[in-house]
Amino acid sequence: MKKIIFFPEIVIKKDYTFSNLSLQQLHYFWIIIVYMRPNKKFLSVIIPLYNEEERINNLARIHQYLSSQKFDWEIILVNDGSLDNTKITINKMLKLPNFKHTRLISYSQNKGKGFAVKTGMLRAQGEYRLFADIDLSTQIEEFDKFPAYLEKSSVVIGSRRVGGSRVLIHQPSLREKTR
Repeated sequence: MKKIIFFPEIVIKKDYTFSNLSLQQLHYFWIIIVYMRPNKKFLSVIIPLYNEEERINNLARIHQYLSSQKFDWEIILVNDGSLDNTKITINKMLKLPNFKHTRLISYSQNKGKGFAVKTGMLRAQGEYRLFADIDLSTQIEEFDKFPAYLEKSSVVIGSRRVGGSRVLIHQPSLREKTR
C-alpha cells in the first residue's frame, strides 16, 4: 500500500521510485532515496553541476556540515558537461586534504540534470542518498530534519512548494513562479 504524508517542509511517500520524478520535479526537490542493502557509507550527497564555477565554493560549507556529523559520508559531484571552468575548479579543490570524501564524475556532453542525478545515485555507496543543488537553495542543515522519517519511509522529499513551507531564501522569481 502506498502512502503519502504532507508536512509543511517534507513530503514522504512509501515505495516511491526515482523514475517517478519528472525533470521539473527534480528542480524543486531534495531527495533521499533509501536502498536497503549493506554499504560502507551511511550518506551519499549527490550534487549535479552545470556551469557552476561561481557557486562551487558552497562545497566547503557542505563539507563543514558533514564533517561535524557522526556518520560516514561521501559527496559525489556530477559535472554535466559544463562549458565554464567548473571541472578545473573542482579538480583543484579535490587536491586539498579536507576534500578526501568527495568524488567527481564528469562527462563532456551536457545530458541534463535528471541524467546527472541518476548517474550520481547509481554510483553512490551510501545507504541513504541525498540529492542537493550546489546553490544551497535548501540549506544543507535541513538534513537534520530527515532522520526521524527515514525509518518509516523509502523516500523523504523536502519541497519548497508544499503548502505551509516557510521559504527563507527565495529563488529568482522565474524559478519560483507556479506552473
